[in-house]
Amino acid sequence: MKQDQSNSNVDFYDVTDKNKDNIESKENIENSRASPTNKKILKDEEKTTVSKMNLIPASFNENDEKKSVSTKNNAIQTLLSELHHRVKNNLQIIGSLLSIQARRLEEPTAKHAIQDVQSRIRTMTLIHEKLYQTDLLTEVELDEYIIELQQFLFRLYQKENQIQAIITIPKVRINVDKAIPLGLILNEWITNSLKYAFPVSENKSVNIISISLQKKENQYSIIYQDNGIGMQKETQNNTIKSDTPTKKKKSMGTQLVASLVEQLNATQKEHFEEQGVCFELIIPS
Repeated sequence: MKQDQSNSNVDFYDVTDKNKDNIESKENIENSRASPTNKKILKDEEKTTVSKMNLIPASFNENDEKKSVSTKNNAIQTLLSELHHRVKNNLQIIGSLLSIQARRLEEPTAKHAIQDVQSRIRTMTLIHEKLYQTDLLTEVELDEYIIELQQFLFRLYQKENQIQAIITIPKVRINVDKAIPLGLILNEWITNSLKYAFPVSENKSVNIISISLQKKENQYSIIYQDNGIGMQKETQNNTIKSDTPTKKKKSMGTQLVASLVEQLNATQKEHFEEQGVCFELIIPS
């Protein structure tokens, strides 16, 4: 029995010594944490942790901002596309109303006046149609636009089988602010040729209208030509007379072209020959 008790006492004191060691180790840890050096380390670790926590929301905010900008841009593009679509539809309605009115008219002069207005409206309608059909929204493919405009005018004046069109335009995109006045200028030139340059009395093997574009350093050079009867004979049929018999006024089309050239800050050169006309339009790019 004594031997057993001594063994149990030994076990008891061993456990107590271990507890003492644990208590002492805890005290040592607390003391080490309380030392100035370790306090500084702990503070530095806390600052690092806080700074890392602050970085996470910042990155999230940056991504959110990018998404917000992208969403706004998409919304603006959608609105612009819808705007061009509605403008195109409204212009088409006006053109349709003019067509209905033209069918009720019997006087040729009134019909021709409405045709001129229709061609100008269609010139602007084509621009907005091209804009909403693409992702560009502010630029127009000039070659496609001019070809479609020429084809429409030939149909309007029923000249598809009488006149040949030669269009040499490279792939060029032009801003809508320049495309609309340029389209209206070309509309006036083509319309004038279709109406006056090729009278039935003049027998020609081939009647030709040509449009070409050359891109120079900081400008575009657009050259329009026809091989018709020439400007002097055309103006005899295309001049509005004033009360004074000897005085001649410029036609509306001529005045409109002059105003549009000024709007483009462009330069227009005219070359008149016995046969045909040649206009050169120089536009800053």
